[in-house]
Amino acid sequence: MIADADGKNERVLAPHPGVPIATEYSPSWSADGRFHSLASLTWLTLLLQFVHIAVLIALARLLLVRTGQGNGASETEPVGSRASFLVACAVILNLMLSPFQMWNFVWSIQAMFVLSFLVATISFLSLALAEDKDCTSFVALAGGLAAFGTFTMPNGLLVWSVLVLQALYLKRNRRVIASLALIGTVAFGSYLWHYTRPDMGMGVSGMLHHPVQTILLVGVVVAGPVGFISNAAAAVLGVLAVIATGYLSVCALRLKVPERPWLSALVAIIVFLVLSSISIVAGRLDPRFLGRDPLYSVPFRYPTMVSVLWTCIALLVLYTCWRRQVRAALLAFYAVPMFYFMFSTARQQLVMAEDWADYFRATDALGAAFLLDVPDEEMLSRIWPVRIEREERVAFLRKNGLAMFHESRASWIGKSVADLFAPVGSVRCIGGIEKTTNLQGFARVQGWAWDLQSGDSPDYILLTQVIVDDGDQTPRIRPVGADT
Repeated sequence: MIADADGKNERVLAPHPGVPIATEYSPSWSADGRFHSLASLTWLTLLLQFVHIAVLIALARLLLVRTGQGNGASETEPVGSRASFLVACAVILNLMLSPFQMWNFVWSIQAMFVLSFLVATISFLSLALAEDKDCTSFVALAGGLAAFGTFTMPNGLLVWSVLVLQALYLKRNRRVIASLALIGTVAFGSYLWHYTRPDMGMGVSGMLHHPVQTILLVGVVVAGPVGFISNAAAAVLGVLAVIATGYLSVCALRLKVPERPWLSALVAIIVFLVLSSISIVAGRLDPRFLGRDPLYSVPFRYPTMVSVLWTCIALLVLYTCWRRQVRAALLAFYAVPMFYFMFSTARQQLVMAEDWADYFRATDALGAAFLLDVPDEEMLSRIWPVRIEREERVAFLRKNGLAMFHESRASWIGKSVADLFAPVGSVRCIGGIEKTTNLQGFARVQGWAWDLQSGDSPDYILLTQVIVDDGDQTPRIRPVGADT
């Protein structure tokens, strides 16, 4: 923004320090990152993700490091594979914090993706804890979390079906199984009542009529980042992984071991995530996502699901190999995609993190254009391409004090600069203007700025022309126009 001689902010000159607005990272169909709330919910999303990480690490310890009797009568010592547990922790941290999930981490509304998978995981573990003496409380917890997941995202409905299968495997009493089945049926029925399917995805009928394409599309979703190579490679790897994991799950569930309850929870998570992948094919994808057109790539809001899935697959493989004294062929098959996910895509992950950071800084910059109604259609169309719809959304945000209208800079207009900011030394900040574009009385400025005290670029910048006369040390502000 710039200020006139009276200290009133009237014109946009510098949208954001250090970040050119002409950014290629802004998807034409996406709205400002802060449209969804009064503030960023990244803290909540990451909190949920770290809780999920802690739960999965606890599950890995229950499966891979058991407590057994030592030499003394009251002495206990860990029994199992410490090496496998350490590998499991490394995989969990790597995949669950992968920058492939940046869309979900930084886009506030996407917190529901992280939440839905977390509550499903805890729900399956709660049912595993539902032994006879504490059956009621843990079953109630499992059901409550399943209901919470159902209200979070539509795939939460699938939790009920998997809970029933898990209860049957664990031989819970009939009342528990009947209750879960009844509540799940009611949940499904209430969701489908008056439900109108959008014109997206293959739908159930399309999946039944085109089973081969459906299977391949499920493979594309499951394989996730392999889509960087090609959708065909992702489809093949995903299908093979689902088949191999299904076989491995059946073999593991047939083991008569003390870890059967935890093993059932792990397999339940995998089944739920595979079913969620199928639901994405039904509701979002079609055969075009099997082609080579980069426009038809699986959206990057799904890698959280893919990360949880491959994390659980890794735990299952490590457990099975430990129990069966390592099968070289099995390890070799899963080692290839795991190495690709964890290490080979490191560069793409870093670039993706930087791109999202640049995108959000650029959208923050364009917030100044919204605040002052700057006619910068070239840049504003990157936020929302249809002008009429964009203006309707901006009017809503302005009326309700949301997004950039909730920020402190929205209250600057009409106030004296001296009332807003305290004077500081002239050597604190450095910067430069690299390019200006005249916008019918406004201006778009590209350049850079750096705060030497904080060691970072400022959040906001106010461009003025300050003149200090020899005999008067009081700074006076002169207007800076688009023609300057």
